Amino acid sequence: MELNRLQVVSVAVVMNMLLSIFVGTAVAQTATPHAHTTQSPNEANGLKGFRQASSIADMSLEFKLLNGDGELVQRTDFLGKNVLVAFGFTFCPDVCPVMAANMAIALKNSDKEAVGVFISVDTERDTPEITSNYAKHFGDNMIGLGGSHQQVSAAAKNFNVSFVVTKTPDSYIVQHSPGTFLISPQGDLIEVFAINADPKDISAAMK
Repeated sequence: MELNRLQVVSVAVVMNMLLSIFVGTAVAQTATPHAHTTQSPNEANGLKGFRQASSIADMSLEFKLLNGDGELVQRTDFLGKNVLVAFGFTFCPDVCPVMAANMAIALKNSDKEAVGVFISVDTERDTPEITSNYAKHFGDNMIGLGGSHQQVSAAAKNFNVSFVVTKTPDSYIVQHSPGTFLISPQGDLIEVFAINADPKDISAAMK
């Protein structure tokens, strides 16, 4: 039986609080069938990781995407606040919920002005409204954004994030680069955190 999104979110939050989770490359398959891997497409092909392919200094950190109300949202809307950004998808059974839960915990524990932005790379199944509702389950300061394949691809490129959605008659596979980006109130990149990063460390890095 396939868990719905809210059940997945609830399980992930509980697991995150109880376990110290180490994730390298994870592959999970549900009954739909649906598969997920946290490898970047480059790594899956035996190539170097996406951060090796281009310098972090080259990231523009820009995005222009839609929120659940269909309004255009861009990074400059959050100037003056710390911004946590992560790419994933709402059907993800393991890595993405942990990543989003860590973001929400870090935001809750911080006394700084901050917001979390979860961007779905699954543009076919995750509408901006679905992604928005998903992000809100984790915390009041979490925002879910989506858009067309072109919009999401442009945002991912600006963060040096790779993603691929592969469909066959028997599977639906989403591959994407994991990680949480912390952007300063001035719009500069502070740090890129691994998915298993301690939320306390994320909070402490905020300006």
